[in-house]
Amino acid sequence: MSSSERRTVAVLFSDLSGFTALSEEMDPEDVRDLMDALFARFRKAIEVRGGTVDKFIGDAVMAVFGAPVAHEDDSLRAVRAALAMQREIESFNRERGITLRLRVGVNLGEVLWGGVGGDRATAMGDAVNVAQRLEAAAPPGAVLVSDTVRVAASGFAQFRDAGEIALKGRKEPVRAHEATSEQAGSSESSILDGVGGALYGRTDELERLEAAWASGSSRVLVLEGDAGIGKSRLLAEFRRRVRAAGGGVAVFAGRALQESRLPLAPFAEIARQAAGTPENATGWFAGVLGEGGVAARHADLMALSLGFAISKDRKAAIDGAAARDETLPAWRAWFWALATSRRVLLCIEDLHWADSATSSLVEALAAAAPRGRALIVATTRPGDRPYVGDVVRLGELTAAAVRSVAEAVLREPLSDSLADFMQRQSGGNPYYAEELARHLRCRGLLTGRPLDLVASPDRLPETLLGILVSRIDAQSPACHEALKAASVHGRVFWPSLLPPDSAAGLEEARDAGLVFPSPASVLPGEPVLQFRHALLRDAAYGLLTRRDRAALHRLVAEALEPRAADAGRGALTLAAGHREAAGEPLEAARLYGAVAAEAAQSNPAESLSAAREAVRLDDGPAARVHLGFAHFLLGDLEPAAREAEAAMAFTGGTPAQRASASRLRADVALQAGRFEEALQAVSDGIAPEIGPEWDLQRRALRCRALVSLGRTEEALRETDDERQDAPPNRETDLARALLLGERGGTLMRLLRYEEALAAHRRTREIHLRLGNPLGVSTSANNIAAALMRLGLLEEARMGFEESLVSARRMGTRHGIATVLSNLGAILNQLGRWTEAEEKLQEARAIRAEMGGLVGVGAIAVNLARSLAGQGRLAESAAVLEEGRRQSAGMRDPLYWVRLTVQLAGIQLDRAEPDAGALLDEVDRRFSGDAAFSAEPAGRAVRATLLHHRVRHAMREGRSEEALALIGQVLPEFEQGVSPADAAELRLSLATLRPERALEEAAAAIAEARSSGSAAVLARVLAVVAGHFARAGRPDQAIASLAASKEAAAPVEAAVERLRILSAQADAHQALGEPAASAELRRQVDALAAATGGHGLVN
Repeated sequence: MSSSERRTVAVLFSDLSGFTALSEEMDPEDVRDLMDALFARFRKAIEVRGGTVDKFIGDAVMAVFGAPVAHEDDSLRAVRAALAMQREIESFNRERGITLRLRVGVNLGEVLWGGVGGDRATAMGDAVNVAQRLEAAAPPGAVLVSDTVRVAASGFAQFRDAGEIALKGRKEPVRAHEATSEQAGSSESSILDGVGGALYGRTDELERLEAAWASGSSRVLVLEGDAGIGKSRLLAEFRRRVRAAGGGVAVFAGRALQESRLPLAPFAEIARQAAGTPENATGWFAGVLGEGGVAARHADLMALSLGFAISKDRKAAIDGAAARDETLPAWRAWFWALATSRRVLLCIEDLHWADSATSSLVEALAAAAPRGRALIVATTRPGDRPYVGDVVRLGELTAAAVRSVAEAVLREPLSDSLADFMQRQSGGNPYYAEELARHLRCRGLLTGRPLDLVASPDRLPETLLGILVSRIDAQSPACHEALKAASVHGRVFWPSLLPPDSAAGLEEARDAGLVFPSPASVLPGEPVLQFRHALLRDAAYGLLTRRDRAALHRLVAEALEPRAADAGRGALTLAAGHREAAGEPLEAARLYGAVAAEAAQSNPAESLSAAREAVRLDDGPAARVHLGFAHFLLGDLEPAAREAEAAMAFTGGTPAQRASASRLRADVALQAGRFEEALQAVSDGIAPEIGPEWDLQRRALRCRALVSLGRTEEALRETDDERQDAPPNRETDLARALLLGERGGTLMRLLRYEEALAAHRRTREIHLRLGNPLGVSTSANNIAAALMRLGLLEEARMGFEESLVSARRMGTRHGIATVLSNLGAILNQLGRWTEAEEKLQEARAIRAEMGGLVGVGAIAVNLARSLAGQGRLAESAAVLEEGRRQSAGMRDPLYWVRLTVQLAGIQLDRAEPDAGALLDEVDRRFSGDAAFSAEPAGRAVRATLLHHRVRHAMREGRSEEALALIGQVLPEFEQGVSPADAAELRLSLATLRPERALEEAAAAIAEARSSGSAAVLARVLAVVAGHFARAGRPDQAIASLAASKEAAAPVEAAVERLRILSAQADAHQALGEPAASAELRRQVDALAAATGGHGLVN
């Protein structure tokens, strides 16, 4: 990486007023000596506060705070340095008898820090220009700062609003403020305090402090935690409670300062606060120690150790050896005397900044105080320095506490999503949470009530950058560089993908608590680390130049791509993001396209997301097809069609890209019921010579379209050649599985269920071998459908349930609707009407959202059956009418015919007069479509039609017509297609041929038993009982009736009970039992009234 970094710094620019006139009157050498002396003072004022003098330009000074090392309060340091420079110029004027004035400008912003034209680093960027323009706009003797500086230093310096200032060379005015004076520092406040010093989420730690104070068992407690974690706030609340409790307690607080590690600085602050001024400190010490010469000498020694002045004669009485040997005993004596007179709470803030003398004195005082009379509490950051006393470690706040912190800042409730964002970004650090909340509000990124995030911020708040970058700068150069390289990955990163020389730096980062192991990894078997805070990662990333970022992102992408075979598409998605960040959008689009293609087989929603990224980066035909296919899988046909047309519009695409777009067009057309259009799309865009996989796909699509057009045999021929001659590869195998699936569907249409089952099982084997979840799910549904047709109902139901779970997991709306429809059909056959309706209503709603016509007919057929099974015949008829309207425009007549025939059956059940007209309408459709009439599916529907015609003819007394129709249709049903229908027709023959009634009744019972339906068997046995009674065989009639009632016991469906009870009432009447018959008739009338099934009454 380059030696340059992007850093957020406070830039100080100063210029002398009156220098030109003065220099005109002086010798050049005298001018140089004068400026050297003055600049030496300026340099000291800057460097003692942690700044770096960037350059001297004539009589101007440029300094930077925050580079090469950042501090958490760089803006405040710059303001303090600027005010100190103003004091220095005043002092210099008095000493030299001259009149010079100083103008200073201070601005906070991002710069590029690095060498230009040599090895010496300098700051470059607009932040420097603004600082210089502020200096030029400042009146002589003033310090003018930008609004960002004022915000960062607020509470620690006094400012006067200077209004908006038009700066030379800038379009927009800049809000400026004049810094007038420093605000005296206090141990009661810190640059990291916030929310009015309020305390959140520290109940346990506060109770531990209070317990230590109450028991007197501890001498020293050390509060340890990261910057901003809330140590100062916790200690301030503890001090407040101790003071509020009263009892004459002495509470003292002092703070060590980072910018000037003066000896015993916390104790100097304590003495100043207690005595009022440094000059009074000796007297205050002596007042605690008592009267006498020893007490006075001890007071002098203590004052000298703090750097306070004492009289010359008293100072002369103390030699070096005495100061060395007697000062620590003096402090012990003072603390003993203080703690003897009253209980003492001594608080030392920021012990990590303290000099070694301060740490030693803390330990000495802890040992000197009478037990139970004093408690020393110090705050520090994590580090290697050992401390005397018990350590209380402050960890991250809970999510609830972070939420409370943010709500206190924003004074509004937070949404759950915003609260989660605050927790993730802040890492449980209250100061981070506060500053982030303020930043979001100032940037206008919050809206609503409760507050929600409009968009994520594109950069860190300046108030946080200093503290975060200072933690990074505090590490060794090796650690510094390793953290920057790791930041390119995101918050989570893999050490193995970092530059080889990063290991030692990462180990140091782990020891410092900046990174820690993460439990999950996208890369199998690869250790993964995580930045402690997301904001810390952002700070490290912000240090990288654009060129370094691009280079590192490219290296990570190159390392990730080969690992996709093991790590899956997650690695490809990460690599795509890195390619884009490296400035390689086309490569990123290619990778996103690969993710979209793979995800389409298991997670269409993920495929859609990846495809959108691909289109965003490269609006080409491949990306458009990926996007369209994802829309298609999710059931969004309109956008899928738009993307197909957009892909076809590209003139420079390859034949394979054009074939992909044509396949998408065909898929959409098939789903929408536009079968001729699908055939045309296949013919226009998919040429078999492109490759065997495209030949297989072409014929699979043609097969599906031809079946839907009723050209079933032609469709089956399309599937004969599976191209076993083609070289084995994933694409060819997937296309072969697609063709096999269409073959199975065509065989189902031809009622060749065993062959269909075998084809679908072969399809599933291919998809399992290829690891294609979408194909496995679809095959499982098709296998279950074949099992259902073969009468293996429970096995089929379990297959549908398994397929539904898979389809829901993938989110394919078309697949979900198809499986729900099939599951509803099998639940109907099992007599579970209510469950069936629930599944079918969901399928119906999904299809309505998707649009298109495919599948609506099957759903209507099955839903109507479930409603009829519940006795809701009118609702069933309404569903069938709607389905007929939707299916009327489809070229495939199957579902329109099935719906119409089923509706005619409902009308017969309801004894409506229009049933005959509907049956005639279907007859005309059959007469006009010889191909459909000849295929097995058409014949099966026609058999049901003829059965309804038998019922209609018998109702109207046309016995000969009924007998003729039975002769046509009974052979179809007796071939195992529908034993239940065969049983019904046998009963009809028994009625029409009284002389053969008992023979036909026996055949009816056999068919009813083979149907497996308790309702059918119960009705047949009841009708047969009537025939036995009329034939003068009462014993057999009574036995058959008893068997009917036993078989009817589990039947709950109202319509089925209506038919059974009607037949049983007739049998009782035939047996000469009018009372029993009348009782059953009352139940029949009630059921007929409730269901509308008056046509089912014998």
